[in-house]
Amino acid sequence: MKMGFIWEILKAVSDVQDENEKKKQQQKEKEMEAYELEEWQKELVRKGEYDPWNFEEDGDLEEDDYYNEEDK
Repeated sequence: MKMGFIWEILKAVSDVQDENEKKKQQQKEKEMEAYELEEWQKELVRKGEYDPWNFEEDGDLEEDDYYNEEDK
């Protein structure tokens, strides 16, 4: 009797974890769409190598947006 109850609890916990993982993945997919990532970028995010915002463009940089260590 005890083992059956324990297995039911473990199954319920596993189901909750699976559902949470699905929700996280769906949220990540929405986030990638919001950042308008290309498919190759999405694959890197799915693999866990990058976050969706890592591909955000910085816009046009001016020459003086950079500095050299010698300029200090």
